[in-house]
Amino acid sequence: MIFGSPYKPKKVKKEEYEFLHLISKKLAKKYPYLETQVNKEFILKKRSDPRKNGTFSLILNAQIEKQYSNKNLPRFFLIQNIRVWNIQKKDYEIINLHVVEGMLVGYQVKSRIKHLDLTKIDVSRINEKHFSDMDRANLLKAFNGISTEIEMFLDINETFTIEIQEGKFYTIKNLGDGNYLAIDDAGSIYSLIHDPYEVKEIYKNKDSFIAAIKSGEFKL
Repeated sequence: MIFGSPYKPKKVKKEEYEFLHLISKKLAKKYPYLETQVNKEFILKKRSDPRKNGTFSLILNAQIEKQYSNKNLPRFFLIQNIRVWNIQKKDYEIINLHVVEGMLVGYQVKSRIKHLDLTKIDVSRINEKHFSDMDRANLLKAFNGISTEIEMFLDINETFTIEIQEGKFYTIKNLGDGNYLAIDDAGSIYSLIHDPYEVKEIYKNKDSFIAAIKSGEFKL
C-alpha cells in the first residue's frame, strides 16, 4: 500500500467467524452460497470504517474468489434486518450483510458480538437493498478509470445519484450524518454537507483528488 490509512486491516477473531457462520447458516434457505464462504482460507482479515458505526469490510482471498463469485447474482446488495438478541439490551440487534456477486464482503453490527445470543437469530423479517448499476456506471465514467487501491477507500458499490440545484452528483464516500463526498460528470470532487447545507468543490478534477490522498494531504 502506498499510503497510510485509518482503515488498517485487522485479524478476524474466532467469535466473528462463528457469528458470521451462524447467521449465514440461518440464511441458507434463501442464500445457500454464503455459509461455505465463512472460513479462514477465504475471509482473511477485516477493516472497520470509523465513519459508519459498526461497519466492517472483509478482505477476501483473491486467489480463490472464483470458487465463490457468481456474476449472475446482483453486483451489490445488502441483506437487511437480520435480528439477533442482545443480552445486555434485552432487545434485538439489527445486523446487515454486504454481498457482491454472491460473496460476503462486509457486515454491520452496532453492538459487541459477546453481547449477542447467537442461539436467537431471527431472519423472518429480512429484506434486500439494491443499488443502481446505472449509478455505478455513471460514477465510473466520471472517474474515467480508478485503481483498486483507491477504490477500496471509497464507497463505489454504494453510490447513488444526488440531483440538487447545484447540479447532479454521484456519491463516492459516505461521511455519516447525511454528508458525502461526490463527483460530478466533469470529474470535479465536492463535499455535500447536510447541516448546515453546503455544496463545495474541493478538487477541480479526480487526478488532483487521488494525488492528495496518496500524498496524505487529504485524509479519507
